[in-house]
Amino acid sequence: MPRSVGAEDAADDCDVSWERVEPGARVVVRLPDGRELEARVAAVSGGRLELLAGEPAERRVRSRRRVPRYPAAMPCTVSSARGAWEGEVIDLSELGAAVRADEDPGEDAVVLAVGTSGGLTLPAQVVAREATLLGWILHCRFEFADEDLRGRVRGLVARCREQFLARQEELARRRLGPVSG
Repeated sequence: MPRSVGAEDAADDCDVSWERVEPGARVVVRLPDGRELEARVAAVSGGRLELLAGEPAERRVRSRRRVPRYPAAMPCTVSSARGAWEGEVIDLSELGAAVRADEDPGEDAVVLAVGTSGGLTLPAQVVAREATLLGWILHCRFEFADEDLRGRVRGLVARCREQFLARQEELARRRLGPVSG
């Protein structure tokens, strides 16, 4: 819910003139007790800023993602020194994947064979693991041996992206109805 702040209240401690702030801008609000709260400007009207407040600035966690991930539903085999388990790639990026597996491989170095016939074999490092009701979620970072393998992963990610965008478009059409021009 937007919270309204009078420009005269904000003018005393601003780095930028409130008249130049536009909706959508990110701001940091300094509270009377000294804490800082990140917010987004929802609207500017009549000398007032309407803010959508977020978490305190010191608690905000920056995304570690350098490239986007896309949902995927591809069978895979997770292999480590302890054995091999069936799994499913649940999301994919050019740098890594999240994999659901029935068991934790117990090792950080794994090999993912993606596809029904293991069409793409990817050495990877498990950077995080989570036990869930549906098995283990392994967050893996790929270790590319050559540019050819990197290119094949890019192609697979592009297909996942196209499928994701097509599903989003279909969902929007169902919810919003036909588009008239």
